[in-house]
Amino acid sequence: MQLEAITDVAFGNKCWVAARDYRFMAKRALLPVAGFELAKLLLNFPMAFVRDETGYRMVVVCGFHESCNLFVLHDGRWAASYVPSWVRLHPFYVAVNEHKETVLCFDVESGLLSDHGEHFFEGSEPSVQLKQIREHLSMSEASTRRLQVAVDSLELAKLLIPWPIRLEGDGGTSTQVEGLFVVDEQALMALDPEQLGRLQQAGAIQVAMGQLFSMQHVELLGQLGRVHALQLPIDPVRSAYQGQPSQDFLDLSSLH
Repeated sequence: MQLEAITDVAFGNKCWVAARDYRFMAKRALLPVAGFELAKLLLNFPMAFVRDETGYRMVVVCGFHESCNLFVLHDGRWAASYVPSWVRLHPFYVAVNEHKETVLCFDVESGLLSDHGEHFFEGSEPSVQLKQIREHLSMSEASTRRLQVAVDSLELAKLLIPWPIRLEGDGGTSTQVEGLFVVDEQALMALDPEQLGRLQQAGAIQVAMGQLFSMQHVELLGQLGRVHALQLPIDPVRSAYQGQPSQDFLDLSSLH
Protein backbone atom coordinates (compact mmCIF):
# COMPACT_ATOMS: atom_id res chain seq x y z
CA MET A 1 0.00 0.00 0.00
CA GLN A 2 1.29 3.45 -0.92
CA LEU A 3 -0.80 6.39 0.24
CA GLU A 4 -0.70 9.74 -1.50
CA ALA A 5 -2.50 12.85 -0.26
CA ILE A 6 -5.38 13.83 -2.54
CA THR A 7 -4.83 17.36 -3.86
CA ASP A 8 -6.09 19.12 -6.96
CA VAL A 9 -2.49 19.37 -8.19
CA ALA A 10 -1.84 15.62 -7.98
CA PHE A 11 -5.34 14.30 -8.73
CA GLY A 12 -7.10 17.14 -10.54
CA ASN A 13 -7.36 15.35 -13.89
CA LYS A 14 -7.58 11.80 -12.56
CA CYS A 15 -10.40 9.36 -11.80
CA TRP A 16 -10.87 6.21 -9.81
CA VAL A 17 -12.86 3.02 -10.26
CA ALA A 18 -14.31 0.71 -7.62
CA ALA A 19 -12.73 -2.67 -6.90
CA ARG A 20 -14.47 -5.59 -8.58
CA ASP A 21 -14.14 -7.93 -5.61
CA TYR A 22 -12.52 -8.22 -2.18
CA ARG A 23 -9.27 -9.93 -3.11
CA PHE A 24 -7.41 -6.79 -2.04
CA MET A 25 -8.21 -7.80 1.57
CA ALA A 26 -7.32 -11.49 1.18
CA LYS A 27 -4.07 -11.16 3.17
CA ARG A 28 -5.37 -8.89 5.91
CA ALA A 29 -6.46 -10.99 8.90
CA LEU A 30 -6.96 -8.13 11.38
CA LEU A 31 -8.96 -5.04 10.48
CA PRO A 32 -9.30 -1.67 12.25
CA VAL A 33 -12.56 -0.90 14.01
CA ALA A 34 -14.56 2.25 13.31
CA GLY A 35 -16.37 3.17 16.50
CA PHE A 36 -19.66 4.14 14.84
CA GLU A 37 -20.18 0.62 13.42
CA LEU A 38 -19.12 -1.33 16.50
CA ALA A 39 -22.59 -2.81 17.11
CA LYS A 40 -22.78 -4.24 13.58
CA LEU A 41 -19.27 -5.64 13.79
CA LEU A 42 -19.97 -7.36 17.10
CA LEU A 43 -22.96 -9.13 15.55
CA ASN A 44 -20.94 -10.50 12.63
CA PHE A 45 -17.29 -11.00 13.56
CA PRO A 46 -15.10 -12.11 16.46
CA MET A 47 -13.45 -9.06 17.99
CA ALA A 48 -10.27 -8.77 20.03
CA PHE A 49 -7.52 -6.35 21.00
CA VAL A 50 -3.92 -6.06 19.84
CA ARG A 51 -1.07 -4.21 21.50
CA ASP A 52 1.69 -2.07 20.01
CA GLU A 53 4.00 0.66 21.27
CA THR A 54 1.06 3.05 21.74
CA GLY A 55 -1.13 0.66 23.72
CA TYR A 56 -4.13 -1.52 22.93
CA ARG A 57 -6.59 -1.11 20.07
CA MET A 58 -9.64 -3.09 19.03
CA VAL A 59 -9.64 -5.15 15.84
CA VAL A 60 -11.94 -7.31 13.73
CA VAL A 61 -10.54 -10.84 13.65
CA CYS A 62 -10.93 -12.25 10.13
CA GLY A 63 -8.45 -15.08 10.61
CA PHE A 64 -5.79 -16.40 12.96
CA HIS A 65 -3.01 -16.55 10.39
CA GLU A 66 -1.44 -13.17 9.67
CA SER A 67 -1.76 -13.31 5.89
CA CYS A 68 -5.15 -15.01 5.51
CA ASN A 69 -8.53 -13.28 5.68
CA LEU A 70 -11.05 -16.11 5.85
CA PHE A 71 -13.92 -13.80 4.93
CA VAL A 72 -12.51 -13.34 1.43
CA LEU A 73 -13.57 -16.37 -0.58
CA HIS A 74 -11.73 -17.88 -3.52
CA ASP A 75 -13.98 -16.06 -5.98
CA GLY A 76 -13.32 -12.72 -4.27
CA ARG A 77 -16.66 -12.42 -2.51
CA TRP A 78 -17.10 -11.37 1.11
CA ALA A 79 -18.49 -14.19 3.23
CA ALA A 80 -20.67 -12.18 5.61
CA SER A 81 -23.77 -10.06 5.37
CA TYR A 82 -21.92 -6.98 6.65
CA VAL A 83 -18.73 -5.47 5.19
CA PRO A 84 -16.67 -3.26 7.54
CA SER A 85 -16.49 0.36 6.42
CA TRP A 86 -12.68 0.27 6.41
CA VAL A 87 -12.92 -2.40 3.69
CA ARG A 88 -15.75 -0.73 1.79
CA LEU A 89 -13.98 2.62 1.55
CA HIS A 90 -10.81 1.18 0.01
CA PRO A 91 -8.74 2.68 -1.65
CA PHE A 92 -9.41 5.83 0.43
CA TYR A 93 -7.72 6.27 3.80
CA VAL A 94 -6.73 9.01 6.20
CA ALA A 95 -3.16 9.65 7.28
CA VAL A 96 -1.23 12.20 9.31
CA ASN A 97 1.25 14.33 7.35
CA GLU A 98 4.52 15.89 8.49
CA HIS A 99 2.60 18.85 9.92
CA LYS A 100 0.51 16.55 12.16
CA GLU A 101 -2.53 17.24 9.98
CA THR A 102 -5.05 14.57 9.06
CA VAL A 103 -5.34 14.31 5.27
CA LEU A 104 -7.42 12.24 2.87
CA CYS A 105 -5.28 9.82 0.88
CA PHE A 106 -5.56 7.38 -2.00
CA ASP A 107 -3.74 4.06 -2.31
CA VAL A 108 -1.92 4.58 -5.60
CA GLU A 109 -0.83 0.92 -5.61
CA SER A 110 -4.44 -0.29 -5.54
CA GLY A 111 -4.72 -0.45 -9.33
CA LEU A 112 -7.89 1.64 -9.10
CA LEU A 113 -6.49 4.94 -10.35
CA SER A 114 -7.85 5.55 -13.84
CA ASP A 115 -8.33 8.03 -16.66
CA HIS A 116 -12.03 7.16 -16.66
CA GLY A 117 -14.56 6.67 -13.86
CA GLU A 118 -15.35 8.83 -10.85
CA HIS A 119 -13.57 12.19 -10.89
CA PHE A 120 -11.66 13.34 -7.83
CA PHE A 121 -12.28 16.99 -8.63
CA GLU A 122 -14.74 19.13 -10.55
CA GLY A 123 -12.53 22.00 -11.60
CA SER A 124 -10.55 22.91 -8.49
CA GLU A 125 -13.24 21.70 -6.08
CA PRO A 126 -13.56 18.14 -4.72
CA SER A 127 -16.30 16.16 -6.44
CA VAL A 128 -19.53 15.38 -4.57
CA GLN A 129 -18.45 11.76 -4.15
CA LEU A 130 -15.06 12.74 -2.79
CA LYS A 131 -16.67 15.15 -0.31
CA GLN A 132 -18.92 12.35 0.93
CA ILE A 133 -15.97 10.01 1.36
CA ARG A 134 -14.06 12.68 3.28
CA GLU A 135 -17.06 13.30 5.56
CA HIS A 136 -17.48 9.60 6.31
CA LEU A 137 -13.81 9.09 7.02
CA SER A 138 -13.80 12.16 9.27
CA MET A 139 -16.83 10.84 11.14
CA SER A 140 -15.19 7.42 11.38
CA GLU A 141 -12.01 8.91 12.84
CA ALA A 142 -13.97 10.87 15.46
CA SER A 143 -15.98 7.82 16.55
CA THR A 144 -12.82 5.71 16.69
CA ARG A 145 -11.19 8.22 19.03
CA ARG A 146 -14.17 7.83 21.36
CA LEU A 147 -13.83 4.04 21.15
CA GLN A 148 -10.15 4.35 22.00
CA VAL A 149 -11.04 6.15 25.24
CA ALA A 150 -13.03 3.06 26.24
CA VAL A 151 -10.21 0.71 25.26
CA ASP A 152 -7.68 2.78 27.22
CA SER A 153 -9.97 2.56 30.25
CA LEU A 154 -10.04 -1.24 29.99
CA GLU A 155 -6.24 -1.26 29.84
CA LEU A 156 -5.99 1.06 32.85
CA ALA A 157 -8.28 -1.27 34.81
CA LYS A 158 -6.04 -4.22 33.84
CA LEU A 159 -8.94 -6.04 32.21
CA LEU A 160 -7.21 -7.19 29.01
CA ILE A 161 -5.55 -10.60 28.97
CA PRO A 162 -4.06 -12.86 26.27
CA TRP A 163 -6.69 -14.86 24.37
CA PRO A 164 -6.17 -18.48 25.43
CA ILE A 165 -7.07 -20.05 22.10
CA ARG A 166 -5.29 -22.84 20.26
CA LEU A 167 -5.54 -23.91 16.64
CA GLU A 168 -5.85 -27.61 16.01
CA GLY A 169 -3.52 -28.95 13.31
CA ASP A 170 -2.90 -32.25 11.59
CA GLY A 171 -1.89 -35.25 13.63
CA GLY A 172 -3.39 -33.94 16.85
CA THR A 173 -1.01 -30.97 17.06
CA SER A 174 -2.12 -27.56 18.22
CA THR A 175 -0.69 -24.04 18.09
CA GLN A 176 -1.25 -21.22 20.56
CA VAL A 177 -2.56 -18.04 18.94
CA GLU A 178 -0.26 -15.17 19.87
CA GLY A 179 -0.82 -11.42 19.99
CA LEU A 180 -4.58 -11.26 20.59
CA PHE A 181 -6.16 -10.06 23.82
CA VAL A 182 -9.68 -10.29 25.25
CA VAL A 183 -11.57 -8.97 28.25
CA ASP A 184 -10.98 -10.81 31.51
CA GLU A 185 -14.61 -11.59 32.35
CA GLN A 186 -13.92 -12.77 35.89
CA ALA A 187 -11.95 -9.62 36.71
CA LEU A 188 -14.70 -7.47 35.17
CA MET A 189 -17.37 -9.11 37.32
CA ALA A 190 -15.21 -8.62 40.44
CA LEU A 191 -14.97 -4.82 40.10
CA ASP A 192 -16.55 -2.67 42.77
CA PRO A 193 -19.30 -0.13 41.98
CA GLU A 194 -16.87 2.81 41.88
CA GLN A 195 -14.64 1.08 39.34
CA LEU A 196 -17.63 0.04 37.24
CA GLY A 197 -18.89 3.61 37.33
CA ARG A 198 -15.63 4.96 35.89
CA LEU A 199 -15.70 2.36 33.13
CA GLN A 200 -19.34 3.16 32.40
CA GLN A 201 -18.54 6.85 32.01
CA ALA A 202 -15.84 5.98 29.46
CA GLY A 203 -18.17 3.68 27.51
CA ALA A 204 -15.92 0.75 28.39
CA ILE A 205 -18.59 -1.55 29.86
CA GLN A 206 -20.43 -1.75 26.55
CA VAL A 207 -17.17 -2.40 24.69
CA ALA A 208 -16.14 -5.10 27.16
CA MET A 209 -19.45 -6.94 27.08
CA GLY A 210 -19.62 -6.62 23.31
CA GLN A 211 -16.16 -8.10 22.86
CA LEU A 212 -17.05 -11.06 25.08
CA PHE A 213 -20.28 -11.57 23.13
CA SER A 214 -18.43 -11.52 19.80
CA MET A 215 -16.20 -14.46 20.74
CA GLN A 216 -19.01 -16.82 19.81
CA HIS A 217 -18.23 -16.06 16.14
CA VAL A 218 -14.93 -17.96 16.40
CA GLU A 219 -16.89 -21.05 15.36
CA LEU A 220 -17.71 -19.31 12.09
CA LEU A 221 -14.00 -18.81 11.44
CA GLY A 222 -13.61 -22.55 11.79
CA GLN A 223 -16.34 -23.14 9.23
CA LEU A 224 -14.73 -20.68 6.83
CA GLY A 225 -11.37 -22.33 7.35
CA ARG A 226 -12.83 -25.63 6.17
CA VAL A 227 -14.42 -23.87 3.18
CA HIS A 228 -11.03 -22.43 2.21
CA ALA A 229 -9.21 -25.71 2.74
CA LEU A 230 -11.64 -27.66 0.55
CA GLN A 231 -12.36 -24.76 -1.83
CA LEU A 232 -16.07 -25.37 -1.35
CA PRO A 233 -18.67 -23.35 -3.27
CA ILE A 234 -20.21 -20.34 -1.60
CA ASP A 235 -23.54 -21.93 -0.58
CA PRO A 236 -22.23 -23.57 2.64
CA VAL A 237 -20.88 -20.20 3.76
CA ARG A 238 -24.18 -18.47 3.05
CA SER A 239 -25.90 -21.10 5.15
CA ALA A 240 -23.44 -20.68 8.00
CA TYR A 241 -23.75 -16.89 8.07
CA GLN A 242 -27.44 -16.65 7.21
CA GLY A 243 -26.63 -13.80 4.88
CA GLN A 244 -25.57 -12.98 1.36
CA PRO A 245 -22.12 -11.71 0.41
CA SER A 246 -22.11 -7.99 -0.23
CA GLN A 247 -20.55 -6.20 -3.19
CA ASP A 248 -21.39 -2.68 -1.97
CA PHE A 249 -18.04 -0.97 -2.66
CA LEU A 250 -18.16 2.66 -1.58
CA ASP A 251 -21.85 2.37 -0.73
CA LEU A 252 -21.87 5.41 1.52
CA SER A 253 -25.55 5.16 2.36
CA SER A 254 -24.94 2.01 4.41
CA LEU A 255 -22.16 3.56 6.50
CA HIS A 256 -24.46 5.56 8.75
